[in-house]
Amino acid sequence: MPPDDDRMLIALVHWNTRLETQSCLASLLPAADAGHRVLVVDNGSAVDDGALFQRLHSGIRCLRLPENRGYAAALNLAREQCLAGGYRGLLMLNADCVVESDTVAQLLIASTAHPDAVLACLVLNGDGSAIAMPEKFLHADGRWRKGRNDRPIDHRPDQYAAMSAIQSAHGAAWYVPRGLLARPFLDERFFLYCEETDFCLRVAKLGTATWLVPTARVRHCGHLNSARSPAMERLLDYYRSRNEIELWRRHGGAWWYWIVLRKGIKVLGHALLLKPGTGYLAQAWCDGVRGRLGKRYAPESLWP
Repeated sequence: MPPDDDRMLIALVHWNTRLETQSCLASLLPAADAGHRVLVVDNGSAVDDGALFQRLHSGIRCLRLPENRGYAAALNLAREQCLAGGYRGLLMLNADCVVESDTVAQLLIASTAHPDAVLACLVLNGDGSAIAMPEKFLHADGRWRKGRNDRPIDHRPDQYAAMSAIQSAHGAAWYVPRGLLARPFLDERFFLYCEETDFCLRVAKLGTATWLVPTARVRHCGHLNSARSPAMERLLDYYRSRNEIELWRRHGGAWWYWIVLRKGIKVLGHALLLKPGTGYLAQAWCDGVRGRLGKRYAPESLWP
């Protein structure tokens, strides 16, 4: 068992993903055996599976929110638990991830070398193959690529042999040390998407780096919730598009106007082609331009 100052709190946000959460927890049992605490934050799921999850290991604890308050709110609750428990830091995972056996140990090694940094896991597809990730996550020099899309990069998992500085961690699997948790953490007004990028860019302005740890590997099995319903995917597109506009407002300087124009043209094109989901994108554009954040559409309203 690691000494107290090496214990990590591992948090995953659960929302109506019983099977995926069970798989994620099963992959974390070696970490729980090693003395790390695993916390499941249930974001108002239709069924309370807390007792089921806690039976897997005595080191698993569950907290249930009465309603879906969003990704950031759930992880802010985990942050409070991490600070109160005196843990070394907080590892945050999507519930549809599977953690490779030595990932937690590799993060501990990396956090010893970079004790004040944000650490990003290398996220792979469920079968271990390369995943297409937004460019800002893997751009080695850490520059904010103003005026450009996050263009997917198909990379080989063995391409990254050493740690490298990047702009932002992938929100599916990332670690924040205790010292950074004492600062303002995730902005709950995003509700879904872009919270982790906003945080990484905010702390970068204060001189804190984000490092990709290629030996800390996590397999992302897919956005299984959204795949259940085209309507759910369109709702999530609203949050993605709106929050990207807000992200550029905060960190993109004058390039924000270019992003707004480009997204407006995209909405117009969707409308002319009568594409499904245009209403969500149009509302996202309007809300993003006006800075209207928060939970506008409830994912639970579309859950069967």
